[in-house]
Amino acid sequence: MDFVSDNLFTGGKLKILTIVDAHTRESPLTGVGFKYTGYDVTTSLDEAISRHGKPTDNAFIESFNSR
Repeated sequence: MDFVSDNLFTGGKLKILTIVDAHTRESPLTGVGFKYTGYDVTTSLDEAISRHGKPTDNAFIESFNSR
């Protein structure tokens, strides 16, 4: 996940939270707002999880590497 921002013609600042699934290379959620607090980030992540399932690192490779 990362933030992208842009300034509007009116002087306001627009923030965009982009989330990308490294495995499928899809974006399960893109959040947009004039303010993006820590609470907003966690809410966005919870929404992405509820739509697309539990995010995990590759559990198979983690298990393999631990052996």
